Amino acid sequence: MGILCIFIGILFFMNPFFRMLDFMPDLIGCILIIIGTTKLSYIDHRIDTARRLTKYYAGVSALKIPLSLYFAVYEKGYLLPGTFAFSVLEAMLMIGIFTSLFGGLEYITARENLEKRHLKNAENASVICFIFAIARAVMSFVPELFSLGAQKDSFDYDFYPTPDKNMEFLKVYAEVLFFVMMLIFGIYFAVICGKYFIKLVRDRELTSALVKRYNEYISENIEEVDRRRMIFALSLFFVAILFLFNQILDYVNIIPNTLAYIALFAGMVYLIIRFGCKVLKKLLPLFIPLTALSVYNNVIQYRLLSATEINFFYEKMYVREVPKLLQTTDSLPGLILPIIIEYAVLAIICGIVIKTLTELPFLSDRDTVSIYQILFSLSGVVYFASSAYEYFGQFIRTAFTYRAGSLEVYVKYDSLQSLAEWTSLISFILLLVFAYKFGADIISRVGSESTENE
Repeated sequence: MGILCIFIGILFFMNPFFRMLDFMPDLIGCILIIIGTTKLSYIDHRIDTARRLTKYYAGVSALKIPLSLYFAVYEKGYLLPGTFAFSVLEAMLMIGIFTSLFGGLEYITARENLEKRHLKNAENASVICFIFAIARAVMSFVPELFSLGAQKDSFDYDFYPTPDKNMEFLKVYAEVLFFVMMLIFGIYFAVICGKYFIKLVRDRELTSALVKRYNEYISENIEEVDRRRMIFALSLFFVAILFLFNQILDYVNIIPNTLAYIALFAGMVYLIIRFGCKVLKKLLPLFIPLTALSVYNNVIQYRLLSATEINFFYEKMYVREVPKLLQTTDSLPGLILPIIIEYAVLAIICGIVIKTLTELPFLSDRDTVSIYQILFSLSGVVYFASSAYEYFGQFIRTAFTYRAGSLEVYVKYDSLQSLAEWTSLISFILLLVFAYKFGADIISRVGSESTENE
């Protein structure tokens, strides 16, 4: 019934994060908890609440990953407020998740008259989880407070250490000390939780009772089950859209499209398993070359553009370095084609997924094309086209500027690049809005017919 999966997910919370860097990503733990609570959420509303809060936590964790890398490399001054904000937010969500989760599990065992077997372990686990959530936030944030008094002037090399330099040394010691302390506490936290969850897993009487209640709920509420399954599938697709946003820093997309492809792949597999969408099964092998193209395009972009340096002084061009591939326009088709193929294949997959969603047998008005479906598709096409140009437009700008040696040519193609970037941003916002509206329309149409694919 997913109890073991919940416990494995909780284990990913046991380590603190070091300067916002999480060595055991909470995002993975959230995904496991969401999967583990899927069936149990049908039995008790508190576990459903825990599952919903875990989705919010997953969103926070997904946001923290690129921000932590950005702050660590480019904006170290934001580590203190960033650590504080994420510590507080994660602590609040963890407390909500654990309170709802343990409350639901205690109610389930009590309803089956099995609370005496698990009451003591449940109380211990719930208390330790509450303390752990707060301690994790405090011990992750406190070391960053030393940066308030850290040495600011990097050119001050006095022989005798100043109080500011001592604060910098103390910060390092505090980070190591608190990290070790929290790791030890995390292991204790894992042991206490393990006693409770492993005992639940081994309780055959409880497991059989939960399976029975789940099957009864499924048979009596087919429409509700289909609706919730559809919400989960659409949530995966919405996450995929979020990961498609291009955030390029120093020629590196810190939110690579590969993450979007993983979420899209997971959503398609879920539709195949739950609703028997066989047409999507034929598309799954496309994700191998699609991912390879994404990695290739990102590597080529970084290798070429990071090695390019062209400057203008009084409209005269000064070239310090330009790779050979960008010194001529003849090589542009070979650089542009892989990017176009990647986005074209992605657009085809998304189009087939949208068509499949609207033709599921338990939806009403399957033959009707909603306005939100049209707007969602159009905004997607515009976003894919502008994002593709946002990638290869930099190659075009560099190659034509180098060949012409003119500031006017550079300004011309730089204006096109800026237009593509603004079009990409606006169309992405519209894409999110219409994706939400389209998803809400799909969910509202669940109920005419039902399928059961267990």
